[in-house]
Order: sequence, then structure tokens, then C-alpha cells
Amino acid sequence: MILRLQHCAEAAQTLPQNSPHKNFSFVAMEAQKAAFVLTAVCAGVNILCFIRGLCIFKTLEKDAMVPIHFGFLGKVNRRASGRGWFLIYPTLSLLMAVLPIIRAFIWSKKAPNSTSSSSPELLIDLTDIIGMAIGLSCILAGALFWLIMEEVPRIVKEEQDGLRPRFIILCYIIAQLGTVASAAIAIKLTI
Repeated sequence: MILRLQHCAEAAQTLPQNSPHKNFSFVAMEAQKAAFVLTAVCAGVNILCFIRGLCIFKTLEKDAMVPIHFGFLGKVNRRASGRGWFLIYPTLSLLMAVLPIIRAFIWSKKAPNSTSSSSPELLIDLTDIIGMAIGLSCILAGALFWLIMEEVPRIVKEEQDGLRPRFIILCYIIAQLGTVASAAIAIKLTI
């Protein structure tokens, strides 16, 4: 990431002082910072979700009927016997925590001049846009898993028959589609 920031700064210095493209290096550096911040927030949210899930796991009975499949409106469609099934949610949260970090590590290995340098306008690297989309997507997934894990004990005790609020799964799907659409639009505008 440091190499990419240096590359953007060097590219900006090579532009003439009165160039209209002088501000694009600033935008590129801000995009990299945003991708980094989203990766850090994603890791933090999902690690906390993982820890909370392990705490909730200890409170469940061994023969609990854990909900493992929900409908669009949050109603439980399928349950599995045994509290071990609950570990699906903390495990997926942990996966969501490391996914953006792995993406950042793998994509940071590319050469610093591999950005689209054919035009000064393309200083925003497409990997930063994709990185921001992955980070936001994983934050949304972590938030959903956290909500599900908080609701599972009440569902197991049959205090409620599904997730509250009822529309949370549908909202999650819409938010994920919005994230993908925003990334696609940003990529289209960048190219």
C-alpha cells in the first residue's frame, strides 16, 4: 500500500502545475485510504462478532435446535440438532474478518507501476474500488451474523419464531446489491 501511495504521489509530481489532472492523485490516495479503513473496520466488527458468538455458544444447551436457514422475512425454515451447529455463525464471521485482509495482502504484491498509468485520470486503481466493495460487503455480512447470533437463543427457547426485525434478511440482500451496483458504477466511471 505504501508503494502505491508513493506511486500516486510521484505521478502527481510529474503532472504540470496547471494540469486539470493534478487532483486525481489526491483522489487515488483517498481511495486507497478508504479501502484500508474499510478493511480495518471489517476486521474489527467481525472479530468482535466472532468473540460474541463464542460467548453465546457457551449459553446454549447441548441438544438445542439451532436455526440454520432463514427465509426472506426472517422466519426459520430449517433447524439442526445440537449446539455445534451454532458455530457456523462465528466461523463465517471470522472468515469475513480475514477475507479483506487476504485480498489486501495478495493485491499489495503487484508492481507499483501496474496501475492504469496510460492516462492520468486512471490513477484510481480498480483494486481499490473492488477492495472497498469487499470491505463494505464483509461489514454487512458481519452485522447480519451478529444479529442472527443475538436472536438464536430466543429462537431456541421458542420465545420467537424468527429474526426480529422481520425484514432484516431482505434489507441485507438489498444492501449487498447496492454495494455491488455502486462498485460497478464506480468501475465504469473510472475506466
